[in-house]
This record gives sequence, C-alpha cells and structure tokens, in this order.
Amino acid sequence: MSQSYATDYTFDAGRAEMQRLLAAHPAEAYFCGDDLLAVGALSAIQDTGLTVPGDIGLIGLNDMEMSRWQNIGLTTIRQPVAAMIEAAIDLVVATIETPDRPPETRLFPCQVIERETLRRL
Repeated sequence: MSQSYATDYTFDAGRAEMQRLLAAHPAEAYFCGDDLLAVGALSAIQDTGLTVPGDIGLIGLNDMEMSRWQNIGLTTIRQPVAAMIEAAIDLVVATIETPDRPPETRLFPCQVIERETLRRL
C-alpha cells in the first residue's frame, strides 16, 4: 500500500519523519521528494540498526552532489533541471504576451541513477 507524507525539505525533517514512520509501520521502500530528505531518512534508518537496501529501500529525487558521496550512495532520479527552468521561463513570457492562452503541459525525461540504496523487490 502506498501512502504520501508531507514535510519540510531538510535533513532534519527527513530524519524525524522517517523515525515516525519506522515506529508506526515500516515499509519495504520509501521514495523521498528530495535527496536531502532521503539522506535524513537514511540516517534515521541506520540508527535503528536496519540496513539499506537490505531491510528497507530508499530513493531520492534531484541527484544532488551528496547523493554520490561514497558513504551515502543514494539511488535517485535525475531531472533535466536546466530544460525545466528554460521551459518555465518560456511559459511565463508566453502567458504575459498572451494572457488568455490555454494551460500547457510539458513532459521531461528523467533518469534513474542506480546506486546502493535500492534493491529489486
């Protein structure tokens, strides 16, 4: 069963939320909305004596530099941030020029960067 939880995007928030989740009902894997949250979650998991990815899988988002650090090795999703920013600017300019234009959806390819925190289930 998948569930969603909201918190601040900080190391401490990721750590505190993971402590709460582990005390309530540990899952097989967690997807964190940012690598910084995931690193905080990883810290909380390791403090319990559980292993990642042996006991719990963990994946982050954004492929931040720290996710590549040897002691972290976070599996993450890399987004094309520069292309997303460029598209957002283009859409803002287009909306200013044509205020009644219909909403537009743009999709961007993402890449899973496999490291050491996720195993095949």
